[in-house]
Amino acid sequence: MNPDHRGMQGIRAIFFDYGGTLDAPGVAWLDRLYGYSTRIGYHVAFSRFRDAYIKAHRGLEREFPSHLDLEGVIRELIRRTLLSLGTSDWVLTNQLTRVFCRDSREHICRNLQVLARLKRLYRIGVISNGFGNLEGICRETGLIYGVDLMLDARTFGCTKPTRAIFMAALEAVGVAPEQALMVGNSLHKDVRGAIAAGMNAVWLVPPKVRKSAAKLDKDVMVISSLDELESLLLMQQAA
Repeated sequence: MNPDHRGMQGIRAIFFDYGGTLDAPGVAWLDRLYGYSTRIGYHVAFSRFRDAYIKAHRGLEREFPSHLDLEGVIRELIRRTLLSLGTSDWVLTNQLTRVFCRDSREHICRNLQVLARLKRLYRIGVISNGFGNLEGICRETGLIYGVDLMLDARTFGCTKPTRAIFMAALEAVGVAPEQALMVGNSLHKDVRGAIAAGMNAVWLVPPKVRKSAAKLDKDVMVISSLDELESLLLMQQAA
């Protein structure tokens, strides 16, 4: 498949997921945290870490911590994950929080440059299944200056892949589904959710898993960076 000719014609708006997409090169928070913890020297089976993380994430979602900034929400998520694993090591919590937030800000800074260029040609939005604090994080990281819309699933009332949240984003920027492109690191929530709503979609994955990702759904466009997305869009503009 030649991806630069799929889902790029007639695009007027581009929506991005936040976690794993704008703050990382297609890597979910769970996988990032597990990778950081093993590199720091905290070793536990991935299955145990995953279960503890999911428990912590769901608990935090229920509490709707809209007041927390990026560091605050990451620190609390890590603290609860480690507590579920049987440790309350504040040194480890601080180490993981520091490296996670540092990498997030570095990726956001690079991606902001791409968003600034895309914003000259397209309406830009963020659709996130966050914790109700998307706007605050966008202000803190500078993303607010690169987007026209911030749609937080927790404040909206339903999460991706529910069709309603995509339709609300489309209505907010005034485009039809076929005129919009969704970019995200989740095949189920971002990509297939958007396609079910009639939108175009692109799946962002790390380079090392690109070949295997492409085999999961041959009709889905796969990229490994927002720079690559920009190049594809520019090629289509010039065609």
